Amino acid sequence: MGKGSKRSTSTSTKRPDQSIILSYQECKFCKSSDGFVFYDSHGYCYHCNEIWFGEDYDQELEDMHKMHWTFRDDKTRVPDPDKYFGFVYLITNKKNQRKYIGCKQYWQMRHRKKYKPSNWRVYTSSSKELNQDIEKIGKRRFKFEIIQEYETKRGLHYYEQYYQMKYHVLTSFIKSTGEPAYYNKNVGGVRFYVPLEKYDDPEFRKKMTEVKADPEYRKKQSEDTKARWDDPDSVYNTPEFRKKRSETAKAYWDDPEARKKRSEVTKAQWDDPDSAFHTSEYRKKQSEAQCKGPYRITFDTGREITIDNLTDWAKSNGYSQGTLSELLSGKPRFDKRWGKAWKAHRHKDIVKVERLEEQTSDVGE
Repeated sequence: MGKGSKRSTSTSTKRPDQSIILSYQECKFCKSSDGFVFYDSHGYCYHCNEIWFGEDYDQELEDMHKMHWTFRDDKTRVPDPDKYFGFVYLITNKKNQRKYIGCKQYWQMRHRKKYKPSNWRVYTSSSKELNQDIEKIGKRRFKFEIIQEYETKRGLHYYEQYYQMKYHVLTSFIKSTGEPAYYNKNVGGVRFYVPLEKYDDPEFRKKMTEVKADPEYRKKQSEDTKARWDDPDSVYNTPEFRKKRSETAKAYWDDPEARKKRSEVTKAQWDDPDSAFHTSEYRKKQSEAQCKGPYRITFDTGREITIDNLTDWAKSNGYSQGTLSELLSGKPRFDKRWGKAWKAHRHKDIVKVERLEEQTSDVGE
């Protein structure tokens, strides 16, 4: 049946295997929110009993339950569970060339003896990120290769770490995209951070500077970050994450050493005549970011208006942007002429300035 075709199910129609369910989504036919199973080009609704087949479904279904391993150096060789304890493998995403190095036992062990075969034939690693990509684009978009088989558990785990360290799975990056070259988040099952010494390597720093300066990379990073913040189900929008982020920031700025270091870096940037800080584009961008509204301004007559930009409105209407900012912050300012601090309570006929959370429709002139 061709892609995009639709047919009603009968009582003899088997439901899709639960092991290949990717996600539950809204049904395209009856719009129910429960029971719609979607896998690649295939979907099934348990509510209205409609089924949707794409041309790749049968092949994808077969691939999910087919042994997918080949040897990297000899495509004709076959795995030998009777002779070996397990193997070290390499999985490659053929779409973006990201890789994963790991190991897999042929047998489950009990009391140091072979108990029963493992799921090695259809195993796709323990990496959550990698498995999400496999579910998203299908197993046929990945290459599953055995690097070598090993007779003992000791040898298996030793060479897993050997190959992970040899290929720098934690510190390698794809130059064209800036993404990590490997899905691996640890070495030998132990969580590691990227070594600090790596950041001191001039070649590494130069490479990362070039990657981060690439407009395409910056655009992609910006889009990814915005998407995470815009997603209501994202961890970014949970109270726990926001609390942890706030506590981390407060702890950083409460550290005298961190404040001193940040101050020195900022001063060095301002002292550098070639710094971007001294360009008109930077100053304009900073001013727009700081003064972007919306703001609500209250006059002594009780009239209120909403404006988009504090600086532009102040210049156009004969007010001091600095004094309006003081009204906004509510913080006292030290006056060198009088030798004391004072707090602005009004500016001409304006008695209050406040920033609004959302844009309103009544914009003042």
